[in-house]
Amino acid sequence: MGNNHNRNNNNPKYFLLDYTHEELINILERASDCDNITEERVIELISKAQFGDADFSGYATTDYVDRKIAAVQLKEGPQGPEGPAGKDGQDGKDGKDGTFDKEVEFAELQTEAKTIIGAINELLELLKKNDNEEIELANVYYGYFPYTVNPELRNYADIKLEYILHEDAVIETAEGVLDKTSTGHIPVGGFIVIAVKKELGLTVRKDDGIGGLVEFDETDSGANGVEVVFDGVEYLLFGEFAVIDGERFIYIIEE
Repeated sequence: MGNNHNRNNNNPKYFLLDYTHEELINILERASDCDNITEERVIELISKAQFGDADFSGYATTDYVDRKIAAVQLKEGPQGPEGPAGKDGQDGKDGKDGTFDKEVEFAELQTEAKTIIGAINELLELLKKNDNEEIELANVYYGYFPYTVNPELRNYADIKLEYILHEDAVIETAEGVLDKTSTGHIPVGGFIVIAVKKELGLTVRKDDGIGGLVEFDETDSGANGVEVVFDGVEYLLFGEFAVIDGERFIYIIEE
């Protein structure tokens, strides 16, 4: 230490203010060898003294550092990148055989096959077979069906076989020629219909109420031999739209 400094050796609390930064460092390095000052004492004096512009942050006490750390307010930083996916776990154990197991049989099934899968396949084959079977068409259909079967129907040429076979239709069948025959009691709005296979060479007339045979009225909607095709078979359609209810009689005769 230089001798030209005015040392304040009588007041230990402030004597450090008289030394330069380099001299204080030397003091700290030799503090453990001095008889009059210990390392703890030097650290205590440094923490209490005001050293002006001197930088003694490297000699801060443990308590001082702890307080500074406690005073720090951490802020959440941005989320880091997503890590790689973990490994797949082991496969679980197989469950018990379910209803669709090929080996489990059910005696109460009404099919020949007694497993669920077998019964389903059997029914599907039956449906497929029924779809492929051709409907055996009658030579003659006669009767009526209500307008509710198809409220949009206006022309007899648009009548389809499904209307005649509809569950609400009242239809009979015949092989060919018919003498005076009732079509039943026709309600208002019913379509009187007689369908005859064209190949039979027959025609249809209605009873005029006094024993005469006349054609059907086509004023509102009717037909006297309009050609249609049901499942590839040509038919001739006859009939009329019922504007009043009542029983009707028809004749199927040779032309």
